[in-house]
Amino acid sequence: GFFMTVRAVGIPEAQGLLSAVDRDLKQGLRGRLKEAAKLVADRAKAETHSRRVRSAITYDVEVKSLLEYRALIGPVRRKAWFAHFLEFGTEHSRAFPFLAPAAAATEEQVVDLVGIPPTLGGGR
Repeated sequence: GFFMTVRAVGIPEAQGLLSAVDRDLKQGLRGRLKEAAKLVADRAKAETHSRRVRSAITYDVEVKSLLEYRALIGPVRRKAWFAHFLEFGTEHSRAFPFLAPAAAATEEQVVDLVGIPPTLGGGR
């Protein structure tokens, strides 16, 4: 009968190429995620009336994989411990939100950059 032998050539090279592609894709995602986070952070700074909160707003991005990534955006608690009172209000004071309006105002741009809309949640 007829038979053919197939030899696997270049597996290490292919694995190297795939890991390089994965790294490049993650780097691209990280860059777009930083751009999106900066958009939201800058808008949040524009939305707040508190200079202290404005100066405390930062962002950080984390890319574990192409499917698992996040950006944390908001004021550093030790610099503006009262910021959540402004965002959500209290029993005695109405809310002066800055993060929710920033997320809403930048949603379309964020989706264009990273594929998902910003959501308000979590603490730091």
